[in-house]
Amino acid sequence: MSKEICNDGIDNDCTSLIDDNPVDGYQGYVDADGDAYGNAASPLAVCTPGTGWTADNTDCDDSNAAIWPGRTEECDGFDNDCDGSTDWSVAVPTDYPTIQSAIDAAQEGDTVCIGPGTFYENLAWESDVSIYGAGAGVTIIDGSGAGSVVTLTGGSQKIQQMSIENGDAAQGAGIYAMNANVETRNLNVFFNTCSAAICEGTGIYLNGGDSVIFDTSPSGNIQSGTEANRGAGIYAEGADVWIQGVTTNGNTQESAPTSMGTGMYLSDVAAQIYYSDSNNNILATSGDTQWAGGTGLYLADSTLTMIDLYMGDNNVIVDGDTNTVQGGILYVSNSDVEGQYMNVTQSWVTSSAGTSTISG
Repeated sequence: MSKEICNDGIDNDCTSLIDDNPVDGYQGYVDADGDAYGNAASPLAVCTPGTGWTADNTDCDDSNAAIWPGRTEECDGFDNDCDGSTDWSVAVPTDYPTIQSAIDAAQEGDTVCIGPGTFYENLAWESDVSIYGAGAGVTIIDGSGAGSVVTLTGGSQKIQQMSIENGDAAQGAGIYAMNANVETRNLNVFFNTCSAAICEGTGIYLNGGDSVIFDTSPSGNIQSGTEANRGAGIYAEGADVWIQGVTTNGNTQESAPTSMGTGMYLSDVAAQIYYSDSNNNILATSGDTQWAGGTGLYLADSTLTMIDLYMGDNNVIVDGDTNTVQGGILYVSNSDVEGQYMNVTQSWVTSSAGTSTISG
């Protein structure tokens, strides 16, 4: 039988097809699931590379586009990254009934896989143990208003693909990290609260360490401090922090005579912020002798590299005597900033009583 030859308009091999598997074509493999990784057991030659063909032959499951070499492992029961394992050591609730018991049983470097559902727990650990959920809004850890939902006091951890909700604490009601190297991805940090004298980092609190906050949404967190509010969404101090694809949205600071950094509060940090938003945050003070600033971002004594930071619909509302508002939406003090594409729009400072000094 003759071999098929490209672009001669003839069905050389009598298969009723023209240019199928040509001897002089591009040699590759079938890519049935369209993830650009092919099946080594299904070689395929084509005259013109296109859909369904790839030069790669390393896909371990060519029927599932969520599986390919190097992909981030998920808690879905599949070997997403084709390394021959599901990349976690213990599972909840399969192996252990609670997340804390699984963390306690895990070894350094282990990953705990958490299935779908709501888990009413307050977690604490300092070892190099990571936790992965089944998805933000699918796996929910609810702190029941009884302290921080997650407390980290050292070590290196990844927290991914879940929602952290309903914590209540002076510092880090959602996530509290002291001298820990934390990486978050695909994470919601919602509806955490603080009513202490001084509230800091009600969504995420980072003090020391080297942290990466990716594709994370600290939103809807509320600070009601009686003395001061700092960072309702994110608070970072004395840390290196990389923030990318982050949205701090709808966080609120209220009641305290001093409030700053409703969306993000960064002090004494080396920070990078890329492709992130700080929107719809509200700073509302009441009483006398007030200082308010940086509803979108408060930055002090720091270095910041940023690309594409959007701050919109952030509002400062002051009510009382002797009010001072500096940098109502963006406050920067004693800091070096470089980058491009910062957009501040549709944000307001409103004073309803007393004497107000408003600048920036």
